Amino acid sequence: WQAAEVRGRGAFCTSGRNGPILAVRPGGEGDVTDSRVQWRVRAGGPYLPSGVVYRNRVYLVTEPGYVACYNAGTGEEVWRSRVRDTFSASLVAAGGRLYAPSERHNKVYVFAAGDEAKLLAENDMGAKCLATPAVAGGELFIRTATHLYCIPGE
Repeated sequence: WQAAEVRGRGAFCTSGRNGPILAVRPGGEGDVTDSRVQWRVRAGGPYLPSGVVYRNRVYLVTEPGYVACYNAGTGEEVWRSRVRDTFSASLVAAGGRLYAPSERHNKVYVFAAGDEAKLLAENDMGAKCLATPAVAGGELFIRTATHLYCIPGE
């Protein structure tokens, strides 16, 4: 299971290849399956990459190349897009964008964070990206198999 807590609202969890996606409210005792699960999507979760919660949306990328956006409050799928690539690193969100590093085509795909699937860029990194990017001090750090890049913010 992979989980992310959002400011006391609860945790968003994914499990297994094309497994369930859950939003769980904090609190309770014992088996809280029926009382604390806020919403559940039966399939669509990634196996390796963790999702990111950003601006009341849950964004996921899966190994076989689907990027999806869910409403964090209801679990309703907002959009889904197919990218013909392979992913194992997790998404990162910053500055209104989602960054999805890939393995097979050595790219970092950049999507707009919002209510429609909008691919903004495909950046060729020249090598596999297996590591999740990091955001620090307004800069984006991307590590490939051969280089470490620092991309300054605006």
